[in-house]
Amino acid sequence: MANRIAELIELIRHHDQLYHAHDDPQIPDTKYDQLKSELLELEAAHPGLVQLDSPTQTVGADPSTLFEPVEHQIPMMSLDNAFDRDELSAWADRARRRLAALRARKAAEEASGQRSLLSVEEEEGGGEDDGRTNPETSSAELGNLVCELKFDGLAVSLRYEDGKLTQAATRGNGRVGEDITANILALEYEGKRSVPHRLPAGAPEILEVRGEVYMPLAAFDALNAQQEAEGKPRYANPRNTAAGSLRQKDPSVTATRGLSMWCYSVGEVQGGPGLATHRTLLEYLESLGLPVNPETTTVDSVDAAWKFVERCQAQRHDLPYEIDGAVIKVDRLDLQWELGSTSRAPRWAVAYKLPPEEQTTRLLDIQVSVGSKGKATPFAVLEPVFVGGSTVAMATLHNEDQVKFKDVRLGDTVVVRKAGDVIPEVLGPVLAERPPDLPVWEFPLDCPCPRPTLLRREEGDAAHYCPDEECPEKLRGWIEHFAARNAMDIEHLGEQRVRLFIKLELIASVADIYRLDPDGFELLRGLKDATWTARLNDDAEIFLDTSLVAALSQLDSERRADLAASIENLKHRPLAELLVGFKIYRLGHTTAKSVTQAFPHLDDIFEASAEDLAQIKGVRLAVAEAIKTYSKENQSTIDKLRHAGVEMGVPPSPKAGGSPPDCDEELSRKESPPSPPGREISPEQKEALQRVIRFVAPTPKRPTGNDQDLQEIRDFARNEAASEQASGAVLPYRGIGEQRARLLFHLGLISDFGDLFSLDLDQLDRYRELTWTTELANERQYALKTDEVAQLASFADLSISNLRKAIEDSKGQSLARLLVGLNIRHLGDTACEVLADAYGDLEAIMKASEEDLAEIDGIGPIMAGSIHEFFGNEERQKVIGQLPSELRSAKITDSSPAEAQPQTLDGMTIVVSGGLEGYTREGVGAAIKARGGKSPGSVSAKTTALVVGENPGASKLDKAEKLGIPVLDEAEFQRLIETGEMP
Repeated sequence: MANRIAELIELIRHHDQLYHAHDDPQIPDTKYDQLKSELLELEAAHPGLVQLDSPTQTVGADPSTLFEPVEHQIPMMSLDNAFDRDELSAWADRARRRLAALRARKAAEEASGQRSLLSVEEEEGGGEDDGRTNPETSSAELGNLVCELKFDGLAVSLRYEDGKLTQAATRGNGRVGEDITANILALEYEGKRSVPHRLPAGAPEILEVRGEVYMPLAAFDALNAQQEAEGKPRYANPRNTAAGSLRQKDPSVTATRGLSMWCYSVGEVQGGPGLATHRTLLEYLESLGLPVNPETTTVDSVDAAWKFVERCQAQRHDLPYEIDGAVIKVDRLDLQWELGSTSRAPRWAVAYKLPPEEQTTRLLDIQVSVGSKGKATPFAVLEPVFVGGSTVAMATLHNEDQVKFKDVRLGDTVVVRKAGDVIPEVLGPVLAERPPDLPVWEFPLDCPCPRPTLLRREEGDAAHYCPDEECPEKLRGWIEHFAARNAMDIEHLGEQRVRLFIKLELIASVADIYRLDPDGFELLRGLKDATWTARLNDDAEIFLDTSLVAALSQLDSERRADLAASIENLKHRPLAELLVGFKIYRLGHTTAKSVTQAFPHLDDIFEASAEDLAQIKGVRLAVAEAIKTYSKENQSTIDKLRHAGVEMGVPPSPKAGGSPPDCDEELSRKESPPSPPGREISPEQKEALQRVIRFVAPTPKRPTGNDQDLQEIRDFARNEAASEQASGAVLPYRGIGEQRARLLFHLGLISDFGDLFSLDLDQLDRYRELTWTTELANERQYALKTDEVAQLASFADLSISNLRKAIEDSKGQSLARLLVGLNIRHLGDTACEVLADAYGDLEAIMKASEEDLAEIDGIGPIMAGSIHEFFGNEERQKVIGQLPSELRSAKITDSSPAEAQPQTLDGMTIVVSGGLEGYTREGVGAAIKARGGKSPGSVSAKTTALVVGENPGASKLDKAEKLGIPVLDEAEFQRLIETGEMP
């Protein structure tokens, strides 16, 4: 154990130095947190092995030798972490108990006139928070809590003397940091100083301000754009870039990086007003001109603080800077002083860490997929890993050049990033963990589809493309794109259903969507009601109905892990709950508790006579006899429970001259592994299955059977209601349910409920990979994968009706949406709208020459070539000719009714650049078109006005100025659309 602790300390110190001193972390934050958590657990279990300089007792890393050292008069501390709601509540509970204990001790000392050394240390903030506060001590109230964003940057301290910024330092190891005064003085963003060099009159004589220097996302993107333009590598992330920029030896370089700062606390303070709360402290700092984050809020409970955390989670990608969590602080400064600190962190604050957006895992394979326009994209097949709030098993690698640049190889440990709704991507390998002699991955020459086609890469293009118009992958992608929300918006026809319909040969092109006939839908109904069969290796055949295959599909690794944890937990539940789970005749919660109080072990209960059991208060003779009958008929099941480690109460005393039976030997002698029951199950198997279902089902509200008199039923109901109210009516096998029980039984994984506790759930992966077959009355055999059969389970009559209606409704979509659905290479949504506006109907576009198309403002020669090539292809013409006449004659606007707008912009061409506060990107274009105007994507001589918002494109502004085109701000644009008059 000492060796592992020493190893962890060395590892964490190494990564602390890389992160804090060199701005070059080699592992994600989550990997670091795991190392730190393991060390904390080991030190808690072995306090004698805790070292004074352990990373759990210190902060950060020693400062680098590039800058002069600065000693912090008041240490810059770290924060303890909470990773879920329970840990956040536990922090608050510890703080309340500590306050109560300190006050109780202080009151006792005042009463006795004594004061212990221990209490002095605690009130001054010394000593570790070892969690030994008496839980019985009544809790004190914490009052309000202040909730702040946790910024992903570099912690610094600014020292003002008589209002002048005299020194700035990094946190370093908490006691000594690095002098970065010159670089802090150089900070500038958007033409303004990031921090004031001098505070207004009346500022404290000495004021140390703590905060975080960060790089706004806009500055980070601009820096990377500059790097690419100069042929230099991109920076990895804003945090490391900010830290590296702040540590530049030349402050003029720092000045160009666009760094900013948020202030959130103070260190040494001499002078200034007396303040009572942390919130008023922040308001005071803001009044001095220091940057304080506006997202800070005050709440009155941990529940309200959790809502703030949830908002952080939901909105983190809407912010113009990166955050990695939230910080919750006790608001009252006097309570902060009472709570004090450990050697590394205050007890009055905690940091909630948002789910990781970067994580390490193993790269199993690199495969290539072909999209709707023929683009061949490499993607990584990964060992599943939880990142960005979900489990990720695949991640994009973009193109061949990116794979070469990142140098990822099969077998590598790689860093995966998933931010919000962004597609997961592989950032690169962890070279320190690369096995020797891993071969370089080569991009394949052939398209991965069944047709033998060589992939092409055109000069100047980063991507490979499949040129085959009949490529199955391209056709599938085209249909999926056609039905998507931004195209024809056909509800109930998502990617999985498209793939299923293609597999069943119901559709082969976008035109086939509109030719789905009643026979096709009848086929779906027939397959939904079918029985499917599969064989695992040379084992017996497995027979499942569609609903059970769907249940199998849902048991992914995440759900299996939850189920396994539930199973393990249920092995250690009270004996009374196990008895209730047996569903013995008339044995409910209340009676089970009475039985287990009299006989505290299951063996004692089953060995007792019916007469002895009936002597227990509340146990009728009929119940006692039912217990005896059950024990005789289910001995093998009870042995399985014992063998699986299910706790059965307080162990009975061994009988003289005897020893407990060898369960392993008995099981091997009496039981053989379960096997699939076959297409038709026997009466015995049906009864066994019913026992499993009864075991996993909730306790019935009344006894079963036909011979109970009315009083017995009333007694049972009354006792059960009282018991369930007191115990929460814990189910005996939470997480399985009848459907999963049936699935496990028909797969042959269980033969009775005793098998549930020794299940190897990972073997379900083998069943999920099977191909399932069935044969209908048409004598055609259908073979589908597990997830494809699962799709059939959702095809009730209502869902089929909804799909048919959605297909019919899509016939009224606009010409622009139809063009989006046709998926012409190089054309995005805006270009499709421009094309629709220019020609008005599909036939005119199809007849247009490439030269005419290129003349359209917002199209250009590359798009014109793609349009002309698309409509000149005979196969495409054939598909378009098969579309419904309503679509072939689609007009510019949607046929759906909309509120009429005054045509104030009729004949005008308005270009918008940058973000407008009152509009989304799509919304501003729609507002212009609704009022009769055009909204192309580029400035030309035909442009009426250029509207500029936040971060406009420099090229559009330059062109507008050269052409003498009016440039409007958002307020002027609003007046224009309301009045139709130029400002």
